Amino acid sequence: MTSPDPAKAQDGAPAAPRGRGRPPKRSAKLQMLLDGAAELFNLRGISATSVADVADILGLSRASLYYYVDDREDLVFQCYLRACELTADDLAAAAGEPTGLARTLAFVRHSLMPTPVPRR
Repeated sequence: MTSPDPAKAQDGAPAAPRGRGRPPKRSAKLQMLLDGAAELFNLRGISATSVADVADILGLSRASLYYYVDDREDLVFQCYLRACELTADDLAAAAGEPTGLARTLAFVRHSLMPTPVPRR
């Protein structure tokens, strides 16, 4: 008797691939880290903010912070990418308005919200 093929479902069709990558919890913590680091960079300036400063303010150890980022340069770059994603989301949310002025006003409103609109 042969053992069942784990790559096939019971009906003989290929099984759905298992999820790869980090669990969603990591993603939420990374977003929290990037939001906190970006706020600190905006307050103090990038050159005046160290990885240790970010870790201290967020209540993380430096080792925990390095689990999410490779180094300070990577942290800055990931903060930049997150800002681009949030801006793209704000632009997409404003795109449904009928006129250019309405789209511009909607974009400004979305951009100034204290908390970002959840991503789709």
